Amino acid sequence: MKRIATAAVMAAVMIPILVWGHHYFIFDLSCLLLSLAAAWEFRAMTAKTRPQPRRIDVLAILLTGGVYAGLRFSAATGGLSLYAAALALFLAGGLALVFVEGFKADDFGNLLATAVYGGVGFAALAVLRDESVHWVVYVLLAAMVTDTAAYLFGTRFGTHRLCPTVSPKKSVEGAIAGTVFGTAAATAYALLLHLFPASFHPVTVGVVSFTLTMVAQVGDLVASKFKRSHGIKDYSNLFPGHGGVLDRFDSTMFAAAFLLFVLLAAAVLSAPGAS
Repeated sequence: MKRIATAAVMAAVMIPILVWGHHYFIFDLSCLLLSLAAAWEFRAMTAKTRPQPRRIDVLAILLTGGVYAGLRFSAATGGLSLYAAALALFLAGGLALVFVEGFKADDFGNLLATAVYGGVGFAALAVLRDESVHWVVYVLLAAMVTDTAAYLFGTRFGTHRLCPTVSPKKSVEGAIAGTVFGTAAATAYALLLHLFPASFHPVTVGVVSFTLTMVAQVGDLVASKFKRSHGIKDYSNLFPGHGGVLDRFDSTMFAAAFLLFVLLAAAVLSAPGAS
């Protein structure tokens, strides 16, 4: 019951933000807050095995915001903001490695992982929403249908474990069902709304949708691997019954980043003078 109530509240809050969030940068700010919350959850997880001074955790969260802003505004700045974010990551991590007592190479890796893992996916969502709300719906549809179908079919028909050491309950049968239904739903949505540029053949749209569902499942497994490696069940209890930001958006973060890459690559390849 708690899980259903939380889902209803999340939908009541997030749907209006998705639909009308282009006003007053509401969607951007929401994605930034989710990004920072994801960074906080990731630091809380790494503290289980590699606790660091609070100032390092604050630095990691600030760098996550920098990665978010760098990617979000990279187009408007000709890529300069993205380069600045990457430079800040390496300089800050390098300085901490040299001058902070107890900050080791593993902690440098955790610092970089926090900023990239927490920042990239939500920034990609914000960029996609800036283009059209339908891109975000497309990503959410692919991720949610894939996850739901994988769960339902895996529970009923799953006999072969997909990654038993990472997520013992996930099955090959569930993954196949999730891929099939997620691909079908996302492809149908994209074709009905003529979402992709005219240069995209329907088969190409299907291939992108298929790959999107695969990437979404990888995102889910990555989040599970992190949790298992640190001995936690959920990243936080921000959404009662559902876990934290990284529990709820693990698939979507990866899928959004992949889709943004596809669209950027297509724009570059179709630009005048591209070989």
